[in-house]
Amino acid sequence: MTNGTNPSNINDALAQALDAVKTGQQAQEAIAGQTARAEAADGRVIATATLTGKVTVEITNVRAYRLEPEQLAQEITNAVNEALDAARGQAATPANIDLSELSTKLEEIQKNSVQQLQGFMSSIVETQAGVIRAASEGRERQ
Repeated sequence: MTNGTNPSNINDALAQALDAVKTGQQAQEAIAGQTARAEAADGRVIATATLTGKVTVEITNVRAYRLEPEQLAQEITNAVNEALDAARGQAATPANIDLSELSTKLEEIQKNSVQQLQGFMSSIVETQAGVIRAASEGRERQ
């Protein structure tokens, strides 16, 4: 019976995969916590946007209410759009994670795991065949 499978190799591959997933989750959490800010109406309107698309608007000076409703609405819209654009720009540059390296590692782990599991399954099939042969030989001797 050939046994090309080392259980510690499978454990190592799974540990690497879990580490890669954790790294990706940490990067997502870091990105989700970031915000972008924009001002309009000479600083009287401030919009803050998260990278997940949530927006808050703050009127920082009562003089903003003296603007015509259409003008105030336009200033708020401008600030929100500018903050969202800035947030999208931040999202395009993920937090210190090399996605191509991560992808390569995951592909390598997948390939190694499949090979190891195939070896493990072959060992099981061979063992099962050996048990069946031994059982049938035992019956024949009786």
